[in-house]
Amino acid sequence: MLVHELCDYDNSSRSDESLSRDENVKDRMRGIGEESNPRTTDVEDVLEGLVGIVERNWGGGNGRENKAMETVGMYINWVDINLVMSPKCLNCIFSSLCSPSNLPLNLSASSCILEIVNKGMTAPAKLTVLEGLNLIQVFEEVVKGNRDVELSSRISAISASVTIQLIGMAETEEGAGAGKMINGWMEWMFRCFLHDEVKVSWEVLGVISRWTMCLGKQVGKSKDATVVFWAEDYLATILSCVFRQMQYPRNYDFNQKDGQELVSVFEKEGLDVEEEDDDEEVYRQEVRKLYAKIVRWQPDQAVQMIGATLGRLPGRLSESDFEVAEAALRLVFHFQEGLSSKMAKMIGNGGTFDQIVTALFESDIGFHSNHELLVLYLDIAVRYGKVLIAMKDESKKCVLIGRVYECIGRGIAGGRRRIRSRCCYLLLRFVKTMKGGGGNGIICSALSMVQEIINTNAAADYSLLGLDDHNYLFESAGLLLCSSPETAVSGLSTFTVPQLSKIREIIHAANLAFNPQQKAVLASMLMANIAHLSKGYSKGDLTEATSAIFLEALQVAIESLHALPAFENIRSKVMMLVHRMVTILGDAVLPCVSSLLEPLVRNCEDDVTQVVQLMNLLLIKFGKKLEAGIDGVVLPFLRHCVELTPQEGAADQMNVEKVSIMKLQVLFLQHVVSNDCVGVLFSGQNIAGLVDVMRLMLAGLHVKEAARSTIVFFSKISSSGVADNYQDYWRFVFGDVLMSLWQLMTDKTRFNVRDAVCAKTVGESANLMFMLRERRKEDWCLFVGCLGASMGKDMSCLLLEEGGVGALKKNVMSVLQA
Repeated sequence: MLVHELCDYDNSSRSDESLSRDENVKDRMRGIGEESNPRTTDVEDVLEGLVGIVERNWGGGNGRENKAMETVGMYINWVDINLVMSPKCLNCIFSSLCSPSNLPLNLSASSCILEIVNKGMTAPAKLTVLEGLNLIQVFEEVVKGNRDVELSSRISAISASVTIQLIGMAETEEGAGAGKMINGWMEWMFRCFLHDEVKVSWEVLGVISRWTMCLGKQVGKSKDATVVFWAEDYLATILSCVFRQMQYPRNYDFNQKDGQELVSVFEKEGLDVEEEDDDEEVYRQEVRKLYAKIVRWQPDQAVQMIGATLGRLPGRLSESDFEVAEAALRLVFHFQEGLSSKMAKMIGNGGTFDQIVTALFESDIGFHSNHELLVLYLDIAVRYGKVLIAMKDESKKCVLIGRVYECIGRGIAGGRRRIRSRCCYLLLRFVKTMKGGGGNGIICSALSMVQEIINTNAAADYSLLGLDDHNYLFESAGLLLCSSPETAVSGLSTFTVPQLSKIREIIHAANLAFNPQQKAVLASMLMANIAHLSKGYSKGDLTEATSAIFLEALQVAIESLHALPAFENIRSKVMMLVHRMVTILGDAVLPCVSSLLEPLVRNCEDDVTQVVQLMNLLLIKFGKKLEAGIDGVVLPFLRHCVELTPQEGAADQMNVEKVSIMKLQVLFLQHVVSNDCVGVLFSGQNIAGLVDVMRLMLAGLHVKEAARSTIVFFSKISSSGVADNYQDYWRFVFGDVLMSLWQLMTDKTRFNVRDAVCAKTVGESANLMFMLRERRKEDWCLFVGCLGASMGKDMSCLLLEEGGVGALKKNVMSVLQA
């Protein structure tokens, strides 16, 4: 326990007294401050004793030798390095490292060596220590007789630490001596890097990263005799090692990456399967990052290596070994990640790399028996689609684009769940990349493929693909349809009519009450499909025929909402579809608004925020034209929000929920007023609740950040002319709004006119006051008279002075500052 306390480097929980005591003990053990010069210090005696314990207990099996070696390692960091470098101590450590059948002792000895090589000292002293250790020869002996992964990993970590330090010293003026050792350590590091066990190889990735830093610094410089370490000398070897380590082991199981199978959209609706990558995968991700760093500094050499690597594969790439072919394609795929933005723009200009990519497209690699290689090929097609687009030979371009679509269809039709899903996503990415390229023949062929996949999945009760996969397919179809005038109309009904028919079949079924959850899931998925299909269309693309199809889709969505209003997934997907229809149909959706909003407002719960967002979108889009459609839902919505406010629970949580819902109400009312729909607040359906609406908005004055928008709300209503004949409104404005506003501005504990936010509030208040003074002079004079008793006659006269809004604002500021 005493040793652990003395050697504890985490001092965050230690008192100053404890730390001071430990330092005194350490100084005493080192012999610092003693008057006489003893033969040995206490530390020497302790180390000699520990070495003796290790030697006497070798092979004893009692664990004492391991404990003693652990203790030696704890002392190394703060004792004189010369004590540790004594022949007796070093021999003990090296013998313990090589001791057969005693892994705990081997590991403890390796920890001691790591402490020695990491011990802080000057560069010359560190070089002297490393030369004295002669570690490479020691490690050679260890690995001959011990294949334990943990021990090999420790040796790899020690090697990485030494090599990184040598590279660092080689870059300084004191690093001349490092040049004599660094080559041997780099060679040893390569052996560690190429180790079959990921845990061992992982330890030296830091060396490669440090080497890339040095490579970057030396770009554009000339090699001369003064350079101790020239990074480019190792470039070819490191690229070769990186390619080797990119390769998966032959027994690697890709199926484990599939995660939980999404057997059915009904059982797994909305489930996001999180895939935790194993060590093999994470390791290769790190190797690929290192490769990208190398590409950044030496792209030409990387291209040469890619060409040479692909050139060594068989003529028919579909017959090549998977591991080698996959790593070769990885070199191509991750090449762009290392390029600067300027260099990346050069792809597609017909250079050497473009020729390599074109050769891949012309090959049969997409027809390899391993679908993992197919997915990687499609990833390359998406990333380097610009190479296809830039082709001048149109017939060749069409053939190669068609081949990519064929491979996508093959992956969706015959792959595992993860492969199918990935291919659906890559289909969408490829369609977006091509932007309709390939000609009508290719587009029609691709649409036929998508339609066949959709029909096959429907025939299998939608069990082959997940929810997102359906959406990818339909969005791809929409983009393909709009890329050709011939298909934009005729093909649309092909994709929408079956979906609409299925939705109607669901909501009009006699047994709708039986398992409604399953029916809601399916109906919502079909609506989402149509919403994603419509993403390819814009308002300018629509004809009378396509508009009629989308209007029918909107009507069917509203029917499903009325049939299954209690299900949030139905409400969510209907709102998704409405967002899209508003964008492409415009005013044509107005007749449907009332029947759409009524069930949404009545049934929303956790999705109340999405309902408010939809209503605000409609208000912004249509403004005054929306009055008739929104008239019947204003009060029902506000009342439903009150019902959603929690009535029991923790006080703090209830308050948070209440404030959150109130903000939604206020935001909605502000959109009503600011988008010229003030009339709905005074309609026959809503006039009875007008005072409640006013009180709700008045609460915003008590929030500093919301005061200004609250004032604007009342200003817009007062100036609209709609409220001229409603005396209750004016009594509320002069008796409650203006009084509350004046109390706010004169409360010096909460309101500072010199504050920027408060100054803007004063400006908006002056606008409101000026407008009220001009429109309701008699009421304004009565209001000022009520204020006169508290502010004095002279001050109240300032508020009655004639002039513009600027003069009134100046007078209000004078009153407030007085």
